Amino acid sequence: MIVADASLIVPLIIQEHPNCQTAQELSRRTLSWQAPSLWKSEVLNAIRRYMVAGRLDSQFGARAMELAGLKISTDPMDPDWHTLELAVRCGLSVYDAQYVQLARLLGHPLVTFDQRILQAAPDVAIHPTALL
Repeated sequence: MIVADASLIVPLIIQEHPNCQTAQELSRRTLSWQAPSLWKSEVLNAIRRYMVAGRLDSQFGARAMELAGLKISTDPMDPDWHTLELAVRCGLSVYDAQYVQLARLLGHPLVTFDQRILQAAPDVAIHPTALL
């Protein structure tokens, strides 16, 4: 099992993304992905950006979210004071801190392309290519 953040989920479902091949290969090798519930908002926002740029239509966007929902198990963890403390201590947004917190709670790696998270949480954050 891994904890996946939006930087990994988006390229998994959007074939135009430069990291698509890496995300899809990791998906084939790692069957169980988990994320805090905020992943849906972050991924929807990324899909919105592709739609506004004219690179995706709404039908594909809906299908992409459906496919992502089949892959990602959503953890009901709600952000709390510990999330805020972690964000401040690591210099992360509260959103990114939720992924780090979940990975630490579950004892599984947080797989991310996000360099800021990789630097701020080297105890749990790893680059996807490290698992390939």
